[in-house]
Amino acid sequence: MFHAGQKFGQYTLLTKLAKGGFGEVWLAEKQSPLVTRKVAVKLPHDEQVDFETIKREAQLWEEASGHPNVLPLVDADVYDGQVVIVSEYVEEGSLADKLSSEGALPVRRAVEIAIGILNGLEYLHAKNIVHRDIKPANILMQNGVPRLADFGISRALQMTAVSSKIVGTESYMSPESFEGVRSVQTDIWSVGILLYKLLCGYLPFTGTAPAETMYAILMKEPEPLPDDIPPRLREIVYKTLEKDNKLNGAPPRRYQSVAEMRGELSDFLENYSEDAVAAGQTFEPLPPVPEDSRATRYKMRIPLRPGGFWQGVERFKNSQNAILFLVLGMSGVIALIFVYLFSQSPVTDPKASEASPNEQNGANSNVLQIDDAAIKASKDFYRQGDKFYGQRKYDKAIEAYSKAIELNPNDSGLYNNRGIVYHLKREYEKAIADYTRAAELNPSHFSAYNNRGLVYEEMGNTEMAIADYRKALELDPENKLARENLNKVLKR
Repeated sequence: MFHAGQKFGQYTLLTKLAKGGFGEVWLAEKQSPLVTRKVAVKLPHDEQVDFETIKREAQLWEEASGHPNVLPLVDADVYDGQVVIVSEYVEEGSLADKLSSEGALPVRRAVEIAIGILNGLEYLHAKNIVHRDIKPANILMQNGVPRLADFGISRALQMTAVSSKIVGTESYMSPESFEGVRSVQTDIWSVGILLYKLLCGYLPFTGTAPAETMYAILMKEPEPLPDDIPPRLREIVYKTLEKDNKLNGAPPRRYQSVAEMRGELSDFLENYSEDAVAAGQTFEPLPPVPEDSRATRYKMRIPLRPGGFWQGVERFKNSQNAILFLVLGMSGVIALIFVYLFSQSPVTDPKASEASPNEQNGANSNVLQIDDAAIKASKDFYRQGDKFYGQRKYDKAIEAYSKAIELNPNDSGLYNNRGIVYHLKREYEKAIADYTRAAELNPSHFSAYNNRGLVYEEMGNTEMAIADYRKALELDPENKLARENLNKVLKR
């Protein structure tokens, strides 16, 4: 629909940056007689245009602008019938880009970024605005400073409210969000998820499908943080992920304001010594959370609404029965699950889910039967592999991924991740073998094809590289990396 060189008022489109259900985001130039400036232009599709909604979004964004941790709105107008929302262009990209290229961040840097996000949220909350979609893709990095962006689902509201519409990205949504309850604690939960990922490179609640991720958020405890994360910081993260915001009149457990959470993170940084860590200081691990899908007695601790359906839900024999029970019993969530499973919602598109690719199992019939204990142990090793990869300890990452594969040879994501590490070590034949196995186990695993194409390209086999890039695009036409890689090779 939109193309490079197209003009809307003073804005000339240059390069498409992103595409979603709402429309497209383009890098553009704002031209005037005195200066030319690069900006980011959001262009909603015609069928998505609801002028009242767009107007409300622009007003919220303009009201939220003016804080160093909030990306400012530049313009919002209609040019030749096209709604155009313009913000500053941030060349460094998003926090998601940073995580993708660097992996888990050092403790101090991760906490500093979280504090910056909390500063921006405090500014929003003071204006009775809850963001409701805090995630790495919506945090832009500008000269190392995190800036909140994308106010498409934010709403002006009283500080505690209930909505009939379920919105957000499921991996970062709080339990109460699935019933439409929103408050400042909604954003605090999301910051806790984000900080968790910054520290270890993976998410605390995952599943092989959005409904399973939702079930984990509602009913399970987060996966324990690695033992090398300082105990005090682990306590802070876990407090942000408390489900029982209120429990029969007992004191709340989750932070009640971003200022409270920021204060504890700041106190932690004042007493945190990277020198002690570098010198080999070890930390006593927190007690592990017992998990046995066949015997664990799950109990929902948060009354999402007074007398609500979730109170007293317990003793599910397995996650499949639990999910079925949830779907049948909760009218608000059933709509969300159907949207997840049978459509491509712009807000909850499964492709936007940031659950680890290691959770994706092979799709063909040539798989082995693996018992629950082996799968659980395999997940422990893959988390170790992710951690070592984030720390650039590639040999240890390969060792951990290999142990995970021994326990669960059906997991295509494990082969893909080990292939990435072999690729970084320039062990090309091993990388190709792993990417090939990932594609065999899961023929729809487009990342395996794109990654294998990169190896072939480095080896000088452009014919095989082009074939793999085209296969990746066939499986995912919106795969920006594969398209850029293919175009780069074809231009040579």
